Amino acid sequence: MNKYFLPYQIRYLDDESRIKLYVKSRRIGITYTQSYEDVRDCATGKVPAVWFSSADESAAYEYILYCKKWAQIIDLAAKKFDVEVVEDEKIFSIEFKNGSRITALSSSPKRLRSKGGKIVLDEFAHHPNQMEMWKAAYPAATWGFPIRIISTLNGTKNLFYKFYQDAKARKLNWSLHFTTIYDAVAQGLVDKILKRKTTQKERQQFIDTLRAEAGSEEVFLQEYACIPLDQESFIKRELLLQRVFKTPANPIPPLYIGVDVGRRHNLTVIWIASLQGDRLLPVSVRPLRNTPFDEQLHILNKLLENPTVLHTAIDETGIGMPLAEALQQRFGSWRVSTVYFSNKTKQQLAFHLQMLLETERFFIPDDAEIFDDFLSVTIQTSTAGNFLIASQNTQIHGDFFWAAALCAFAAQQNTIAMPDFTSTGRFTTRWKEYVAF
Repeated sequence: MNKYFLPYQIRYLDDESRIKLYVKSRRIGITYTQSYEDVRDCATGKVPAVWFSSADESAAYEYILYCKKWAQIIDLAAKKFDVEVVEDEKIFSIEFKNGSRITALSSSPKRLRSKGGKIVLDEFAHHPNQMEMWKAAYPAATWGFPIRIISTLNGTKNLFYKFYQDAKARKLNWSLHFTTIYDAVAQGLVDKILKRKTTQKERQQFIDTLRAEAGSEEVFLQEYACIPLDQESFIKRELLLQRVFKTPANPIPPLYIGVDVGRRHNLTVIWIASLQGDRLLPVSVRPLRNTPFDEQLHILNKLLENPTVLHTAIDETGIGMPLAEALQQRFGSWRVSTVYFSNKTKQQLAFHLQMLLETERFFIPDDAEIFDDFLSVTIQTSTAGNFLIASQNTQIHGDFFWAAALCAFAAQQNTIAMPDFTSTGRFTTRWKEYVAF
């Protein structure tokens, strides 16, 4: 398996769920993976037939060529390879000597009517009539056959996105897979393309080239980063572009720090900004990936030992509580604020950060990961009329956004005692009152 597939592909193939839904980046080999699963299911007698529907004829043809390749590798003898034209639409099929059959159809719902067997809906978000396609497809698998629904995103106002949200919320008992271009590259996609071990720099260059050649940021975000274009990002893309600070700011005191705490699934992000005039400029934004808490505490202690760091705000929600308590006990509440993330406090933090961005008082580094993270944070309204501000992306959790919001909150403290600094940045014992914002 490792010879042909990357970890995210193997996880998908190992998943035996009856209904699997895959939200994916473009060109990461998921149709290739699906074709193997389908040939394997035919070879083992798991299904008598596979009905594959894609958004266009070229995709159907590419899929059927993959199936032919896998049939040769698995040594599943093909009896017949057909190309049938029905109403100016080409239908591709392979029939095997064990009686099973794989058919690649157009996106017309009527082609699935009266069929039975395994159903694969490829690029489902781009089908012209998703509800009619689903109404035709689901009954075809009534006798317990598998269903696969695979697609890149195509905004939020369609059935595929609803399926995705319902599967994520576990309203549907379906298996959900989600792979961005970042995930695929991290798991060896560029190595596979170049047929050798690549460096981190080469992998980043690959992503940077995709981004540059996509033609627009919107294309890259939806097609590769799995962020739907009409998703209502809390901070608009145009505003973020206007607040990019090209190079790290000089660490001129006073400095402020925001810390969003994570461990395995979420990052811990340390956002350090310098208040210069009335603008908070990014000095350093440091993500800690899967870092033990004792090491996180050591890093934060070292940062706060620097007297130019005037105030720090840290997330004390859940796993953040021990770190927050330890820092506040050592450095005092006048230098460390602990913030519990309730829906109300998240609103306050988010709207404050938005206000600073809009009034040109907060800037972000020129970093694609941070940019995508900010755009993943959306604002939604519940049925009760309440606002909910959170990341809607299963792989991007808004860690950078909340660290930035906490940094802005740290600088918001109205009246605090600030040490004077000599021209060399050394700490002196003379104090003055300082109003940050």
